[in-house]
Amino acid sequence: MKKLYSVTVYMIIAMMMLQMTTMTAQASPLHMDTNDSDTVYVYGEDEGNAIEIFEDASLQVALPAIEEGTEAKLVKIEDSHILLTYVDDTKEEISGYVHTDYIISELELQEFLEWRTEAESTPREYYLHKDRMIEEETSEAPEEAIEEETSEAPEEAIEEETSEAPEEAVEEETSEAPEEAVEEETSDTPEEVQEEDVTHENSESTKKEDELLRVAEEQTHHVFAGKQLTYVYTSPSQSASTFRSYSFGHSLKVREYNDSWYEATVRINGIWETGYIAHDDVEFERAAQLEGVAKQNRTAVYSDVSRNSTILRSYNEGQILKYRPYSSEWFSATVILNGTATQGFIHADDLRPVDEVPEQLEGYAKDRVSIYSQTSRTSTVLRNYDEGQMLKFRPYTENWYSAVVRINGEWKDGFIHKSDIVLLTDAQEERNVFAGKQPTNVYTSPSKSATTYRSYTFNHALKVRTLTSNWYQATVMINGKWETGYIAKSDVMDERSPQQQQIAQRNTAVYGEPSRNSEVLRSYNAGQVLTYRPFNSSWHSATVILNGRAVQGFIPAGDLIPTNAQETKHGVALQNVNVYTSTSRNSSVLRSYSTGSTLKFKTLNSEWYTATVRIDGEWKNGFIHRNDVTSLDGKTIVLDAGHGGTDGGARAGGMVEKDLNLSMALRTKPLLEAAGARVIMTRSTDVFVTLADRAKVANESGGDIFISIHNNAFDGRANGTETFYHTRHQSANSQRLAHAVQNAVVGQVNTNYRRVAEGNFHVVRETRIPSILLEVGFMDHAGDAAKLRQTVYHDRAARGILLGVGEYFR
Repeated sequence: MKKLYSVTVYMIIAMMMLQMTTMTAQASPLHMDTNDSDTVYVYGEDEGNAIEIFEDASLQVALPAIEEGTEAKLVKIEDSHILLTYVDDTKEEISGYVHTDYIISELELQEFLEWRTEAESTPREYYLHKDRMIEEETSEAPEEAIEEETSEAPEEAIEEETSEAPEEAVEEETSEAPEEAVEEETSDTPEEVQEEDVTHENSESTKKEDELLRVAEEQTHHVFAGKQLTYVYTSPSQSASTFRSYSFGHSLKVREYNDSWYEATVRINGIWETGYIAHDDVEFERAAQLEGVAKQNRTAVYSDVSRNSTILRSYNEGQILKYRPYSSEWFSATVILNGTATQGFIHADDLRPVDEVPEQLEGYAKDRVSIYSQTSRTSTVLRNYDEGQMLKFRPYTENWYSAVVRINGEWKDGFIHKSDIVLLTDAQEERNVFAGKQPTNVYTSPSKSATTYRSYTFNHALKVRTLTSNWYQATVMINGKWETGYIAKSDVMDERSPQQQQIAQRNTAVYGEPSRNSEVLRSYNAGQVLTYRPFNSSWHSATVILNGRAVQGFIPAGDLIPTNAQETKHGVALQNVNVYTSTSRNSSVLRSYSTGSTLKFKTLNSEWYTATVRIDGEWKNGFIHRNDVTSLDGKTIVLDAGHGGTDGGARAGGMVEKDLNLSMALRTKPLLEAAGARVIMTRSTDVFVTLADRAKVANESGGDIFISIHNNAFDGRANGTETFYHTRHQSANSQRLAHAVQNAVVGQVNTNYRRVAEGNFHVVRETRIPSILLEVGFMDHAGDAAKLRQTVYHDRAARGILLGVGEYFR
């Protein structure tokens, strides 16, 4: 029969193709008039069902299903499929491959539709019906049933195939089977049809046989395979060997055996055998056929209930698929592979039931948004929407929403890609925020390219409602009418910018806008403490009073320094120092300090320090010019009191040099420390220290400079102060240090400026940091000796060393 059916179908199609080739001089076969004989129609098994169509002859990529009754143009035949073209609802011409089972020619259409009213089925079954009519006319069927092929796909196939086999037949054998067989014999002559050519005698034996058959029929159950592989065992035990197995959903006939097992008859190697099927492996009702939407791009049908199994076929996102429930996580479906119905499985997460209506959502077009006719950006665009337009839609697949649009007065189903939409938050919340830009705009739609309703100044308090991840909604009064506007989240702050205070480190202006080219609202002197709120990395926001009205302005962030950012310094007055009322030498003087005074002050800018002084019992803020003081903060100075212990040094006029040197060094140390320096002494008492050890202390100290303090004796005529250095290490810095200290000590002690010269002394030759050896005076000269005997001159020498060091580091 199958061979006859194939011949019939291919003869009709071949005739159509032949007619097409004879007409090529008149028209292209893809664009013939619908009355031409290349016109075909597509029909499925049940009314209203859609039919699968594939992109190419490999049948691996499915296109959106074609509606039943669609008129198409036949292009060519390839094996069991036909290439055809048709025009879809959007007037787009589609080409694809459809199984021959679903094709009916234009000439046969009317007869097919009339026949179909009595038995809903496919064109294939119509042609099989015609084949049987032909057979009945040419040969008389034998009394035993003519066998029919049953290789068609089960009812739940995604690509649906049908069969003339009765629903309960698992497979049909060519020999006559017992009535209770799982594989039933079928006949073109149903039992209820009375065959006119056969007579029956109403004998007692016939009645007894009928009764036995009736009882057997009553004991037979019609069930369905409930496992992926449902086995027929050789004995009622699952540890027994198996006769054969059936795929999920297969129709079976069984008989009760006991509480746990059914008995079934199967044909094995041409012999009928009795087998056993476990109750738990079958179902009394076939799982209902369902329809669902492919949620994933390339939704797969697997060969087993595992994502790691072989993929039998894939379907595009959004395609409608047919299946039956199998387990909580899997559905069973049938696909056609190489013309054979093959059972596969689809994961439940990959499908959404078509009768499941998702909740309607709302959102805004992120940019210019297109509504497509299919779940593909290459499909026809039904309509476009501008950025910010509000749209309503429903979830459809992982990547697409479904939406309904009106085209030429007709509602059409379309699809929006999820990446093109900004979803509204589920529930709007009211929030208090603050304008974070200057200005902060309220737009007519959630797009910065939209027009603005109005603007607010920085830090203005605003009441908004949550909308999307990037936008708030706000209600504003425009021309006496409340309007809904939109504020970008990036333009507002959740909290008002905190108020802070900083010091103007130079004469500072408050501008009308965050630009030095804008209007100056007010100016402030350097050193004034100003109150402001941060605006951005370059500007601060500040409020000034103009004509009795608070006006917002902006201060360059670089003009202010935080009060806690001021560094406290210790320094020494290099000359008489004035503390001024402002950062100007022309301003009033709050207080003065003499040369050599150690002072405490704070950094302000590159020209001025701030200082606090007490005037009439009240603390006042003032300013000291940087050129008037120097700070020794962070400096390390090594002081060396020459000689000591058993080495007394020079002696004259009852004085011993080692004592004078230590006295001056001990007076110098606190002065340097008060100016911020760290001081290291090679000796603080009358002890002997070798020259090598003195150099070693200096080299290992990490110090910045080394000063060795000495006094002189010669011939009674030599007098004055002299300082020596060596050029082996740090020659230039050593010379500069020698001149600074020489000048300052001569100025403070009022001695003769004898000289600054290179001297080959061990402590300056072997010390690797800038180093000098200072000879304050001559103990054997009457004038110098008179001063060296007085400790006040020891203090003056110490102050001279401090001033010299301060000048060196300035």
